[in-house]
Amino acid sequence: MIISKSNKFIYSAIGGTGTTNMMENLKNYHDTDVYLAYPRHACMFELEDQINLDDFYKFCFCRNPYDLVARNFCFFGHKVKYGKDIRSIHLKDAKERFKEFVFSNDVYNQNHHHSRSVLMKKGVGAHGRTLRYPRHGSHGPPRFQFVKEGDEEAWLKSSSNSWCHPGYLLRYVSDMIMSRDGKTLLVDEIFRFEDLANEKKRLSEKLCISINSKIHKNTTSKPRGCESYSDIYDEESRRKVYNDLERDFQIFGYSSEIR
Repeated sequence: MIISKSNKFIYSAIGGTGTTNMMENLKNYHDTDVYLAYPRHACMFELEDQINLDDFYKFCFCRNPYDLVARNFCFFGHKVKYGKDIRSIHLKDAKERFKEFVFSNDVYNQNHHHSRSVLMKKGVGAHGRTLRYPRHGSHGPPRFQFVKEGDEEAWLKSSSNSWCHPGYLLRYVSDMIMSRDGKTLLVDEIFRFEDLANEKKRLSEKLCISINSKIHKNTTSKPRGCESYSDIYDEESRRKVYNDLERDFQIFGYSSEIR
């Protein structure tokens, strides 16, 4: 997240939407210190009690949820579960493993296993749920989850890997830009990753600052024989991801069809 008091803007960085390049472009404008549990990909609601959001122009980039889920599988999900780079397998095998990925919570569980085993400090989270901060330990920076107290096991059993933030246990991608109660969108504008170069040019004009329009590709590898993330899906996987993230498709304005 980039918070610029001098230029009056806040960039909410949703992982997998070109954040590496955007953070590099905007880092020199960050001039406001606030507490963020996970600073790079912080949720907007963390700012609600710290600054007056109405004083800032707030924006983010979004990505088709189908591509984002497949990207997460290729980027970390496959390696976490199978211990191998996604490039080591062919598309046919990847489709089966991807289906297992979206219908299970194995990687989700492994990535956040420490959140159930360390002492928590209570706070108030999104959608009226308890916000719980693990003590900083050997598993890296503090992470938290949106789960009612005592419901951690049930949450993990009912959740899938469709959306797995590296620092939060969120139900939807759009939780990152929603208010605590989940009713209010906290950004003023949402730009599209799919048109990144033109969107960055438009953003540069709006902010009156220089933004490198060159598309930086922090590329995620794909399985052999895979030309597009849509190739990894079959109809069952598509329905599962759409049903899991239907609110994201609606908020970000993407079709239920894979293109």
